[in-house]
Order: sequence, then C-alpha cells, then structure tokens
Amino acid sequence: MSAESEKLLRELENYLRAKRYSPRTVNNYSYEIRYLLSHYSDRSAYSLVQTDIINYLTYIQEQFNASWGKCHTAAQAMSCFFQHILQLPAIRARSFYPLKRQVYPNILSQQEVGMVLNCCEILQHKAIVSVFYGTGVRLSELQHLKLSDLDRPNLRLRVSHGKGNKERYTLLSEKLLSLLEEYWRAYRPKVYLFEGRLVGKPMKARTIQFHVASAMGRAGLLSPERRLSCHTLRHSFATHLLDAGTDVHTIQQLLGHSHISTTMVYLHLQESKRRNIINPVDSFL
Repeated sequence: MSAESEKLLRELENYLRAKRYSPRTVNNYSYEIRYLLSHYSDRSAYSLVQTDIINYLTYIQEQFNASWGKCHTAAQAMSCFFQHILQLPAIRARSFYPLKRQVYPNILSQQEVGMVLNCCEILQHKAIVSVFYGTGVRLSELQHLKLSDLDRPNLRLRVSHGKGNKERYTLLSEKLLSLLEEYWRAYRPKVYLFEGRLVGKPMKARTIQFHVASAMGRAGLLSPERRLSCHTLRHSFATHLLDAGTDVHTIQQLLGHSHISTTMVYLHLQESKRRNIINPVDSFL
C-alpha cells in the first residue's frame, strides 16, 4: 500500500479509538478500508467517487460471495472513512447499505435446551451454556463478564461490555447463581467469569463457540439445514420469555437492543400465541 493509504488508515484507527469505538469495530473498519484501498491501489483515496463504492461492493459480492453482514460492515466503514477522514461529504456511502432479507433466527425449544445442558460433560461448559440461555448475553459480552458483575443481593448480572459500549443489567436466577458458585469453587477464576489458560484473561471467543457447538452436537441438534450457535441460546432466551408472558419492552432492555423493532422479531417465533390462534374459518366449519 502507498504511504498515503497507510497514513489514512492510521488516522481512521486513531479517530475510532478517540470516539471510543470497541476494539472489534476498530479492527473491522480498518480491515475493510485496507481492502478498499488495496483494490484501488493505483489511485489516490481522494479520487474515489460513489461509482467506485458501488463497483467495489458489487465486486466482493460477485467474486467472494460476501454476505449481507460483510457488505453492511464495509459500507459502514466507508461511510465513516469518507465523511470523517477524507471529509468528502458528497460521497454518501451510507446510501449503499445493502437491503437485508428478513430471516427469522433459529431457536431451541425448552426441551432441546435441556438436552444441550445434559450433554455438557464438563461443569465449565454447562456454566457457559447456562449463562447464555439464562441471561441472553451476546458472545463478546459473555467473554468479558467479570466476577464483579454478579450482583448477588439483587439477583442480576451487569453487562458492562455491551454492544456500542452500553451498560445494562439482565436476569440472574438463584439456580443459575448457585451453579456459578459451584463452578467458581471448582475453577477459581480470578478476574473474568470464564478464563482461558492465562489466569486473569478472558477465554477466547472461538473456545467458547467450540464448547457450545460440542454440546449441541452431542445433543444431536446440529445439521446443515439448522444452523445453531451461541446466539441461538440468546434468541431462545428472548422467545421463551415472551412465551412466559414477559412484555416486549422488558425483553428489549434485557437484551440491550437500541430499537424495539429488533426485539419485535421474537413475536414471530412465539409458540404459545401460534398455538392459541383461532382460525376464522373455524367459525363456519
């Protein structure tokens, strides 16, 4: 890459850190802009126009089968880069955000969650699955949970590493707390709730994913047609709360959603409401 491109990348990273973006976002945006500038390596970044953005997004979709998430992250990174680093407001990368097809997430039934828990052969793995399903936290949030985040008197869990650096509280039941205390006595983590081989350091995300996938595999739930992950437990947490009568706004707060529309997707997954719907034709047949 040219000296100009390297300088602009450093400016982007410094800007994102100054704005207190998460390390993951800083890395993602930096990678996306690096790929963009490498694609147009024979040109100055200041010479790029909207047509170049369209061509680049089309290129990564056609040549690399880039997912919606990949294209959206690329467009977000370019929007930030052109507006705040190059200061070219005429280029509106945000207008090229790809349209997202509504796909409802996979969820587990309560029986299936029980199967996964029963297939956790190690106490630590059972604790990880239980925290995912019992609190609804994201992968990165679980990874950075600290022992000090357990609010025992009020039976709640503080999530201080939430998306967008937002802090919130979620549920912590007595049974889950009891399981975590048993886990602590066996493993004695020092700082983070789930630590890896290095004492005082959080467990790697891929390790957590592997433990959850292994339990789901032993439960016989994994298949090419049904893609399950750690996030499936979060979706199941929200949907089962709805089935139990918890209102949508409370679930929005527990999950840390910025917009209620994100939480509303779980309404389509409610088993209890679908079961109790009376078909209007039944009045005549």
